[in-house]
Amino acid sequence: HQHFKALRYLKKIPIQDSGFITEAIPKIVFCPEKLGTNNGLLIYLYQLLKEYPSISVVLAIADQIKKRDNELVAANYLADFMRRQPSLRGLTYLVDFHLSRTTGMVREDLLMLKQLMGNLLISKPTYQCVQCGFGCKHLLWQCPRCRTWGQIKPNQI
Repeated sequence: HQHFKALRYLKKIPIQDSGFITEAIPKIVFCPEKLGTNNGLLIYLYQLLKEYPSISVVLAIADQIKKRDNELVAANYLADFMRRQPSLRGLTYLVDFHLSRTTGMVREDLLMLKQLMGNLLISKPTYQCVQCGFGCKHLLWQCPRCRTWGQIKPNQI
């Protein structure tokens, strides 16, 4: 019962502030999985992507496609999206997919690429003020640089 209630509130987050989709998606996916009612989840995620394009939503869709179909279908879906809207997080997912299918020097090169991308992701701020560009690793409600409230949003990397 609490998961139904939580899901209802979580689905309001993108409507209230689409910048926080990154924060809401893992929880939006968790609730139906916990309840055992995944049937409408993929449809909801596609609708969410149409209204609020985000790599977080695309990765959640890819995970659902992987569970429903297989990893190849999910990787193809993600690669198609990445051709239109490249993302470091999406590229990391694709490299992981190809790592499981390669050997030898190609595998070594992909491992090096994955490590470099991981280092890039770590060096990027998780959150950023949309007013002044201040970056930080933790969500702050007031920006320490420009002192505005509610302008620090999750970074779409």
